[in-house]
Amino acid sequence: MSLTEPLTQPQVDAALLTAAALVAERLGGPVGAAARAVDPAQWPALRVDDLAPALAAAVDGAWEGQIAVLVPRTQAVDLQTALTAGISSMALELGPLVPSGTHQVEAGQVLAGGGGVRVAGVFEGEALVAALVLTPRVAPAATLPPLGASGPVADIDPRRLNLLRDVEMGISVELGRTRMTVQDVLGLAPGVVLELDRPAGAPVDVLVNGTLMARGEVVVVDEEFAVRVTEVVGAETDPRPRA
Repeated sequence: MSLTEPLTQPQVDAALLTAAALVAERLGGPVGAAARAVDPAQWPALRVDDLAPALAAAVDGAWEGQIAVLVPRTQAVDLQTALTAGISSMALELGPLVPSGTHQVEAGQVLAGGGGVRVAGVFEGEALVAALVLTPRVAPAATLPPLGASGPVADIDPRRLNLLRDVEMGISVELGRTRMTVQDVLGLAPGVVLELDRPAGAPVDVLVNGTLMARGEVVVVDEEFAVRVTEVVGAETDPRPRA
């Protein structure tokens, strides 16, 4: 099988059934007995309390996750040999599989691995001989950067930018800020002087749609106030609290 082709779930399930039958045979089960998939709704029938701690191994390669062998507590067997045989059998069907060590884990924990868990077992009547359990590795959730955090900007098609060149944006200039109590606000009247948080002569903030984009100095042009831009900044340098 080509490693470039992603495995399908039916392929994994078929390999699991073949491997489970081989594991049961290695553990002294009936020769040639077919394994069957165990639906999650039927897991209580496995009687977890009657199962020995499973032997599990993390696996990388064509398939990634955990493979574990389950047997009854009354069955004294070599789980290491059985697990190795199961992994080798699945590798023949799926492609190279590399185990990274084995460990014991309670049967209940193996079966509580979530909706992606697959179980295949060999039974004599209603009694379990052995089962092989696959728990696929779940990729970690993507971590999104905090809102407003800067990051690399993807290349933008200049033709798309041209579509935005005639869009108007609101520009405002902020001289400074202050805080007042409700009582002080109610007492505002002509002649009241408001002290701001910025010293005289300090540059003013130029805001584009409320976002700090530049700083500059106030000048007069044709008897009207204007701002001469002295510094272009980014939103990440804006010290003002955000909503």
